[in-house]
Amino acid sequence: VEPPPAPVEKKAEAKAEEHKKDEGGNEGEGGAAETNYFNIESIVVNPAETGGTRYLSCGISFEMAGAEDVKIFESKAAQVKDILITILSSKTVDELADIRQRNQMRRQILTIVNRFLAPTQAKAVYLTDFVLQ
Repeated sequence: VEPPPAPVEKKAEAKAEEHKKDEGGNEGEGGAAETNYFNIESIVVNPAETGGTRYLSCGISFEMAGAEDVKIFESKAAQVKDILITILSSKTVDELADIRQRNQMRRQILTIVNRFLAPTQAKAVYLTDFVLQ
């Protein structure tokens, strides 16, 4: 019995690397366009009315239509992050903890960021990390 050939593992690594390249908006296997995201990994703020005794740490991902939209987001990353910090730090702990209010906050973020970046538009906002301490 022969051990499985090493290229199988390398094929998986190559496929993962190919997927990374395709995230830039190129067409992947099967001809389907990949979804593009603009990610902000770490935002840390003190919620409103906490006097600095509590904090929120979160990551946010914006779903974009194409790679060009991601590039526009990247060019304005500092302003987008400032908008997010302003919105998140204006929320109370109760607002941040309530799932219904959190969904409303996502819509608020999407509306304000899209207004700032017009005509570029994000399709959706996702909370990729959310720790309220």
